[in-house]
Formats: sequence, structure tokens, C-alpha cells
Amino acid sequence: VEKCGKDLKLVYTPVHGSGFVPVTTILKKLGINTTVVEEQTTKDTEFSTVKVPNPEFKETLSMGIALANKINADVVFGTDPDSDRVGIVVRDKTGSYVPVSGNRTGALLLHYMLTMGEQKGLLPEHPALVKTIVTSSLPQIIAEDHGAICRNTFTGFKNMAEEVGRLEQEGKYRYVLAYEESYGYMMGDYVRDKDAVVASMLICEMTAYYAALAHSLGGKVTAYWLDGYAVCKDGKVTGFMNDGIHGVCQVIFIIMRCDADVILVEVGRIGVFGFADDHVAVAQNGAAVGVGVVADLMAPGVDLLDQLRIFVHPDAYQ
Repeated sequence: VEKCGKDLKLVYTPVHGSGFVPVTTILKKLGINTTVVEEQTTKDTEFSTVKVPNPEFKETLSMGIALANKINADVVFGTDPDSDRVGIVVRDKTGSYVPVSGNRTGALLLHYMLTMGEQKGLLPEHPALVKTIVTSSLPQIIAEDHGAICRNTFTGFKNMAEEVGRLEQEGKYRYVLAYEESYGYMMGDYVRDKDAVVASMLICEMTAYYAALAHSLGGKVTAYWLDGYAVCKDGKVTGFMNDGIHGVCQVIFIIMRCDADVILVEVGRIGVFGFADDHVAVAQNGAAVGVGVVADLMAPGVDLLDQLRIFVHPDAYQ
């Protein structure tokens, strides 16, 4: 940060939310240069400049991307209305701005925090990562390579915070980062929940770190994006959002279809290896020889051959 924080070209939008003051304040204290989307700093309960005030969607950051094009910025990041989640887009080698998934952002943050912690002697003696079962398995590999353990929980920061508490009670391991794929990150003991203020600070700090090494964050994301690790491809996240009685009926319909023993032999011509459930299905030569009870698990999962995994889980508010 001291070397190149003032020379960074970053764009930030609070999307009319509560992140404006705390995020810009902490970045100013650190000496990190940030250009703010002024039109989205005003309080607006209708969030009239965006279709949905959710930084998971690239469209929500469109005004930030337009500003980034004007000033030739490398990274655009935005926080949601209550400033507990943060989404980013980065400029690739073609000059286009591409979104970074929550899985990749979390893996990048973990790699950065463990690497810098080792270099500066700031890691606890027994570090730990806490993540949800639907989050990529890549961070577990990164954690273990740095001598850290990984604890998996059900979705939601309530569950991850409880796991952090259990680690404290056990007295051996101390968590470094907790996160899930839905753009929420928790670190430190300032807030025992996902916190976009600290996450934004670390994303900008990480960007400065790579800039000091003559790399760009976009290069890390769009090429190999982590030294020593193969590219982990993110699948498309598909969801639906319906209000009122239609949305309720759709959820009930899905639950009814899952309320039975389901035997899967293959998915998209890829053999089933097992189910992420108490009832394990084993596939030998592509043929499943067991039964997975989908309805038994809050987030039913299917393990496939070729190191693929599919999870289906409801939004926390459901």
C-alpha cells in the first residue's frame, strides 16, 4: 500500500447504501486512491439507478464500469445496501471488465492473507479457514498448503460464526477467514458476521500487493489467477426470484419433487460418484449402486466423476 496505494485506479460504488462513509474512510486512512460513483452516494430507498441493488450482478456495477472506462481503472467494487456483501469486476488483458465470482474472490483473499501472514509473521500458530459446504473446494487446498485446517458448515454466517466460536472454545485453532460463495466475507473480530467494509479494504490492499509485484488483479483472475494452482472454472449459478404467492408455490413445487428417494446414475453424461448426504451413493464405472435422499439435507449435493460437484440450496431468507 505504501508503495503504490496512491497510484491505484479503483472505482467504488455504495449503490445508495450504508457503505459509503465507512468504506471511503478506511481507504483514505490507508492511503488507497479510490474514485467514487457520486451519483450512487445519495440516500435513495428506491435504488433508482439500478434494477437490483445487488453487487453479485455485473449490471448493478454498470455506472462504476462506465466511470472505470473513463479513468482507465483496473478494479470496480460495490457494496450492497447494508454493506455486508461486496462484488467486484476487473479489467482483463483485452480491456474488458469481467465479474469475479464470490468463490474466486474468496480464494484470492485467502491466498493473499495466508501468503502475507507468513511473510510478515502475522499468522496464528494454528490457522483455520471456515467456509460453507456449497463453497468451492479450492480454498481448502490452499489452506492446507499453508498449514491451515478447513472447517465446513451449512450455508449462512450464523453457522460459520458458531464454528468460529467452537474453534475458540477448543483453544487450538484460530480462524483467519470465513466466507461463502454468495459474496460474503468475515475476518477479524470486529463483526462476527459478513462485513463488506473490511472485505473492501482487503480487496484494495490485495490489489495494491499485486500492483507492487507488477501484476494486475485482473490478470490473476482471468489467467491462472493464483500461483501454483490450476484454474478452477466457475459454473453458472442459476436461480429464480418471484414475489408473492407465485414464488411460494414455486418453492413448494420444488420441495414436493424432492420429497422422495432419488436415484441419480448420471448428470449430463457424467457418472455420479456420491451424494453429499448421510446416504451415500457410490458409482463404479459410471453406474450408481446406492441411494441419496435429497430431502434429508438442507443443501442436497451430488458428487460427480471428473471432480465436479453440484449443490442445490435455498436462499437464507427462505
